[in-house]
Amino acid sequence: MKATVRPDRDDHHHALRVLAGLLVPMSVLLLIGRPELLVYAVFGSFAGMYGRRVSGRPRIVR
Repeated sequence: MKATVRPDRDDHHHALRVLAGLLVPMSVLLLIGRPELLVYAVFGSFAGMYGRRVSGRPRIVR
């Protein structure tokens, strides 16, 4: 018997949030001509992926 591992039902919401967290800052940085700061936008998007269970004020405070 072959076991399958599937993503959580709610994972696509988190993936879309990470995508938005990357595309918005990336677009702004490219529009203002500061591509050297893209590494920070990528890191922020990546780090945002790990705070998906915390929301609201506790997330902002951290």
